[in-house]
Amino acid sequence: MNSTLRWLHLSDFHTGRDDYGQLQLFDSILKHVDQRIKEQGAPDRVFITGDIADRASPEQYDKFAEEFLLPLADRVGEKQILLVPGNHDVDREQQKYFSRDEIRRSAEFFDPTPKGAAEREDLLARFAAYREHCQLLDKDDWLAGEAGCLLHRQEINGIDVGILGLNTAWLTKDKADQGQLTPGKALVEKGLEAISDTKVKIVLGHHPLDWLHPDDRKPIEALFGQHQVLYLHGHMHQNDAGITHGAGNLFLALQSGAAFQAREDEKWVNRLLWAELEPEARELAVEPWKWHKGHQEWKLDFEAFSEQYRQSDRWLLPLPGSLVPQQGKPQTAPAAQPEKKFKEPMGWELLAPESLEKLASPTEEAEILAYFDGRQPVWRLALSPQVPRRAVVERIAESILAAGEADRPGVFLLLGAGGEGKSTAFFQTMERVLRTDGNWRLLHRRGENAALNRAWAEELPREEGRRWLIASDDADQVAEDVYALAFALQSKGRGDVHFLLCARHTEWRSTKVEQRQWENLPGYREEILRGLDEADATAIVAAWERYQDRGLGELAGKSREEAVAALLAASRSEVSEDEGAFLGALLRLRLGDQMKAYVRKLLDRLGEQKILPTKPETLLDAFGYVAAMHAENKPFLSKLVLASALGIEPRELRGKVLWPLGEEAAADISGEMVYTRHRAIAEAAMDILKNTTRYPVEPEELYEDLVVAAEELKQKGHFLIALEKWRFLCDHFFDQGEHSLAIRLARALVRVDTTNSYLRVKLSQLLRKAGQPELALQTFRDAPRPEDHRAFFHEWATAEGNQGNRALNAWLDAVALADATARRPPDNRTTAMCLAGFAIACRELYRSYNTPLFIEGCGAASGLGLALPYLDPKAKRFLSENQAAAREAGVEEFPPAAALKKVKEAAVAAHGQREADLQEWVQPAEEITFKGLESLLGLQDGLP
Repeated sequence: MNSTLRWLHLSDFHTGRDDYGQLQLFDSILKHVDQRIKEQGAPDRVFITGDIADRASPEQYDKFAEEFLLPLADRVGEKQILLVPGNHDVDREQQKYFSRDEIRRSAEFFDPTPKGAAEREDLLARFAAYREHCQLLDKDDWLAGEAGCLLHRQEINGIDVGILGLNTAWLTKDKADQGQLTPGKALVEKGLEAISDTKVKIVLGHHPLDWLHPDDRKPIEALFGQHQVLYLHGHMHQNDAGITHGAGNLFLALQSGAAFQAREDEKWVNRLLWAELEPEARELAVEPWKWHKGHQEWKLDFEAFSEQYRQSDRWLLPLPGSLVPQQGKPQTAPAAQPEKKFKEPMGWELLAPESLEKLASPTEEAEILAYFDGRQPVWRLALSPQVPRRAVVERIAESILAAGEADRPGVFLLLGAGGEGKSTAFFQTMERVLRTDGNWRLLHRRGENAALNRAWAEELPREEGRRWLIASDDADQVAEDVYALAFALQSKGRGDVHFLLCARHTEWRSTKVEQRQWENLPGYREEILRGLDEADATAIVAAWERYQDRGLGELAGKSREEAVAALLAASRSEVSEDEGAFLGALLRLRLGDQMKAYVRKLLDRLGEQKILPTKPETLLDAFGYVAAMHAENKPFLSKLVLASALGIEPRELRGKVLWPLGEEAAADISGEMVYTRHRAIAEAAMDILKNTTRYPVEPEELYEDLVVAAEELKQKGHFLIALEKWRFLCDHFFDQGEHSLAIRLARALVRVDTTNSYLRVKLSQLLRKAGQPELALQTFRDAPRPEDHRAFFHEWATAEGNQGNRALNAWLDAVALADATARRPPDNRTTAMCLAGFAIACRELYRSYNTPLFIEGCGAASGLGLALPYLDPKAKRFLSENQAAAREAGVEEFPPAAALKKVKEAAVAAHGQREADLQEWVQPAEEITFKGLESLLGLQDGLP
């Protein structure tokens, strides 16, 4: 039986980016490893290729070690795990002003000598936390050594294996790292020399080779080719593989996707890579896995590698050339790469000029009029001669066609608000390019979950005269992939591949790729669509005129010049940058005073269409939710929340709700968010729903259903991008004077999560502001034991004080600072807030009962509070006023330890004369301690 070498390749954990999400991920990977060990035994090695932390802090490495690395070592063995750093393992606050150019000019910086190690020492402070962390598993601090690389030679299962770990992040500096990095050519050369006689050579690094400086990239590729290595790296956050040339030889590069890229319901997917090398068979079997949110398990990633290599559930990659020569057999020439055939991936369509004829078909008058009223365009509508071509179509198409003659990829982006006509222009630009030049081929992204693979830089056929256009609407969903692929294409000289993108400007500007990065990309060009010019307006009016009064609407009877002027004026009157001036103008001019009648007919139609035959909800319910949020200009209703509110599965939402609403020109989607086609439609709909009893929809229930759905999804472990916005929706309505609705929403949240102290405090604050202190107090007296949250007890104390219960006020402010209340000790802000409340309560108790202990407690608490740093003006004012009241009553300033003791005595006294009994779970007086407060105040020896 042939010997094999098996490993697990992980990368890009970014520990610290999202504590809760990563704890879930760590657990899921460990369970996956347990299952593999049960089925196949432990892997021979685990390789982790960088970006272990997100910001290179000791706390992030501690969390990674405690929650993942050490449990993994228990399963596979400490010595089997090897790590190298990535760019996120660099503390960029250290040595931030070093010069890459000066280092490259140095003749010795990357030499594997004592002198070279001494020069590199200046950069070691940037890796301090990583170096300390890596001592957990590998006592050899190789970053500080002369070799400057990790070296391992071992016989594994009878195979002589050499492993070389590189630091590709030595020169990491900023977001413009690509093309500026190097692991040090001399270090690589010496390291490979040390393992040159091993049968299998594995090199670990973080960055792909196209991130290296051109002066080093080619020589290092040549070294890799000469030694015919397997290069394992990360950084690009997707599973990938490629056979690469180096000095006439071939080597294989394997990329592991990000172990943690995002929570499970975000658009990015967490990935890992298993591999098994069989030297005698001269092939490497790989299994790319990704996390499947629907099934809550790891599943094979069938889009990671080319189908030509797949055999069942594995991909068999040929080992190039004589990477691992078979013993006893003569050397042969390097294996030729198999001919590549490109097939459009799932969710994409591949179109040639002749394909357009199949997409175009006659359109009915009703369809065109519905389009003018806001219906979403599709190929058939966009290609219709009855739909005018905007000037921007010609401009972008000509730019794309001209870029076809360039030697680099072009990225052409159409930006604008929803309802600006972007999607129509997007379809028509694709058509214009294909009809103008038959050599172009179009890859159109038509599936909302369709991914864009960086491997296309290798897989797209390169033919004489052929040009490729990769096109995507809602392009914010693939922005990072486009950016990476554009650079990969540029590095490979692929001037035959270009991009046409379309997106809402708000979503595009919020992607992880910053605007300056796009602007630094050669060939990048933006077109911002806002409103109409005279040529566009004239073409639109001419299109309306074909349908006479049915097309012109309120403009019927006007001359063309008058109609064009009115359309231009209407488009310029749209003041919101987030609403489409184009669609807004169309709706107001075509419908005018008939807008409400139009929307009422829409509501009637939607009310007649059930979402599911077995359930009572209709499309009117769905549209009500969408309109409710858009009318308030709260653009964070996600598909997940909408599906939950409707009681349907997320997978049913597109076909059963979003598509029919789009057909009715009622709804639009952008990424994960759902809107009406224009806010004017939403406002008209909500006005009708609020002021008539014609429809079985109660507007306030719409908002309650949605905030409950969002909170319940959070309770089930789903990640919601806008969770805090849902929780603050009650504040929005309170500030608008809709106190009843605001309190209703806050109460609903408390019902969903009864122990969430934050939500209960929010409800109490709203009730107090609304002039209902009794209800504010009852919110706390009815509460079960909350999660640890000091502000809960302070807000409760305030509610008691507002009702004249000053003893309970003082006691609860003391409980807010006590050790048993929360795992975290009290901080400066919380302490100042609670001491101020405690001092006020004690002052009022003294004035009511003449008890000296209470005015002494007032003075002691005020003095301690005023000694705290970073006091906000309000807390400082309250504390100063109470200190003055205590001084006026003859109380002198206490030393800090005596002051804290006096605070405790006054708190216990207040508990003894409390106005009402509290729940059993509230801390009793005899058990209260303040060790955390002592530490904050610098009283290390405790109370006297």
